Amino acid sequence: MTKRLFLAAVSLLLFAAPLRAQEAGGKVLVVLTSFFANSLLDGGLLRVLQFKQAGLEVHILFEGSSVLAFLDLHGELDKPAWQKKVKGLEDDLARPGQAAARIVRPPRYQVAGKKLGLPPALRTLLQSVLDLQIPYTVSAQAAGDFMAFDELTAAAEPLSADPENPADISDFIKQGYTVVVY
Repeated sequence: MTKRLFLAAVSLLLFAAPLRAQEAGGKVLVVLTSFFANSLLDGGLLRVLQFKQAGLEVHILFEGSSVLAFLDLHGELDKPAWQKKVKGLEDDLARPGQAAARIVRPPRYQVAGKKLGLPPALRTLLQSVLDLQIPYTVSAQAAGDFMAFDELTAAAEPLSADPENPADISDFIKQGYTVVVY
């Protein structure tokens, strides 16, 4: 009996808050962190669509390697100039007497010398999110880390304010956004 009461109380606490947020027109900040873990990017984008369909106010923050998705959309990943920049960085990271260090190691991807892009289904999903005009921000720091700051600025992508630090989410929290990280 005590166990049932405990489970009922926990259920009320867990499910009541999201319901109140939805009733009050809740806000959700979805932080997408990875381009290489397709399941994270895919799952995060699907959740964005579901939150939007549920009537929630949604904002997306692209952090970490997820900024590469925008380079792919703008065709930058295939350009020799960007690949040359990244190849130069790989050479700079190499230790003396060793082959060039790799920035990314998943066997399906190489940064330089091989096509690096979104699978077609994921590209379609990202494009559908963008077509819905869901507001988003691309981390300026991550863009710089992946040597893509100039390309994303030229493409007029909305970059975060500080290129030296991760995007500041404190304003979203102050405005009552729930933060979900993928």
